[in-house]
Amino acid sequence: YNLAIFTSEFPNRAATYLMRDIQSLHAAGLKLLIVSSRPIKKKEWSYIPDWFVENVDADIIYINPLIKGFYMLHKPKLKRE
Repeated sequence: YNLAIFTSEFPNRAATYLMRDIQSLHAAGLKLLIVSSRPIKKKEWSYIPDWFVENVDADIIYINPLIKGFYMLHKPKLKRE
């Protein structure tokens, strides 16, 4: 990875500024690691723009602060309906 982004929750519906920043980092050719301190809610993926789902090379990690360790999740393949 070229850059790790730490956030309290990802994905979420209020991530517009974060998504804008991620788009710029992606345009610069960076591979991203997104680290969320809250569990990943798959239903929130509907708020993430299509360009992220289709193009961004990023992995997402959820770090549980109560349990030492982490869970690696790869960005799911989503299709818009």
